[in-house]
Amino acid sequence: MLRKLIVAALLFFVSTTPAALAAGDPYLFDLLRKPGYKTYRTAWRAMLKPERNLPTWLVRFSERGGSAVAGPSRWVTDGARRLRHATVCRAHNCGPDYVWVLFTADGKRAWALHILPGADGEQSRWYGKPDARMRALLQRLADE
Repeated sequence: MLRKLIVAALLFFVSTTPAALAAGDPYLFDLLRKPGYKTYRTAWRAMLKPERNLPTWLVRFSERGGSAVAGPSRWVTDGARRLRHATVCRAHNCGPDYVWVLFTADGKRAWALHILPGADGEQSRWYGKPDARMRALLQRLADE
């Protein structure tokens, strides 16, 4: 949990440096709201649509850009495919409530791993029905 708090703080500070801002890598809220990224917004909504009992902060972020913390997206690969990786976490509570998301390069498909607090510690929730390979990549990104 402490590691996740440190990562969240580093993401914030790194993402607000002039170099990061100049790089032009879109943040998750950009991917979900700016006109040039409509396919990403559609994939995000399709990924979450079948889900029940989503946390209020995630619903608000998805619908209106509610209070959440996000860093710039970056490109990763799963061997053959290039994927856009982005993160978002609950504002003022990033450590135990964090989402790692992957989009296909064209933004038409999305998968996510949500680590959230549970009665017995952290629990994982998967969105978008990721296969074993995608789950492994999301888990590796979460462990970084």
